[in-house]
Amino acid sequence: MKKVNSTKARQDRSVAAGRGRGEGDAYTSHIQITRNELASRGRSAYTPSLIASRHHDELSHLESKINLTLPLFRPIDVREGYRMELHGVEEEFADEFPYARGTVEIASALGYKHPTVEEGDYFLMTTDFVATKADFSTFTVNGKYEKDIEDRRTRELIRIEKFYWEDRGGRHYVATERHFDRKLVNNLEMMASFRPENVREMPGAWFALLGHVARSLPMRDALRVVSAESLNIMIDTVKHAVATGRIITDLHSARLRWDAIWPPLNDRGELTPWFGELASEE
Repeated sequence: MKKVNSTKARQDRSVAAGRGRGEGDAYTSHIQITRNELASRGRSAYTPSLIASRHHDELSHLESKINLTLPLFRPIDVREGYRMELHGVEEEFADEFPYARGTVEIASALGYKHPTVEEGDYFLMTTDFVATKADFSTFTVNGKYEKDIEDRRTRELIRIEKFYWEDRGGRHYVATERHFDRKLVNNLEMMASFRPENVREMPGAWFALLGHVARSLPMRDALRVVSAESLNIMIDTVKHAVATGRIITDLHSARLRWDAIWPPLNDRGELTPWFGELASEE
């Protein structure tokens, strides 16, 4: 008799509910933080999205840090707990990548054992974060703690995931706690603390003027200079602009400055992830 709350039963409920598929406001994570559902290790959080009108299920403190950084790269969508296909390619990618493999085929090609659940059926693997850019290209991020990253089995699973997204034209990154120093996290959390009702749409010229006025000032002083008439609205608008990559500043600095460009720009003038990629193994 199948157990009601076995991993297989919970997987089946998630698939039947359409979780781990879709996009935008309607998306829901395959793995959620509710009791008796698929879970993960570490501190969980249910946080509002900076991009869509929904909340994110973050299953560890590391995932929360990663999710804070993703809007900096100006994606049009970020999906957490994305459910990977066991066989073949999902509808979303079928037209462009009709021969993309599922996790079972990739594991077999690599000579790895595919994860299974209690009943011996295949475990449905997930990607921590799938970010979609304006040109509909994707990059994906997997969060792993340093103490786990050298484990051989962990690296096998990451490689399955890496090839899965390469088959779909994406770039896969691995982020660990070493990518997030305390200053960076503090600054990201401060920027994400804006009140949505105060955020205003400002033209690009306004941001250029702000940068000119504040070029030699720490961020807090710059806010005082430009926000005399409506302090709260200006502060929250600027926080939102930094948190979503419209204003780029040195988020590693204890005193944020407007004139420091970080993270690095790629050759198209876009921000690129500073996370690592798992080195190829022999």
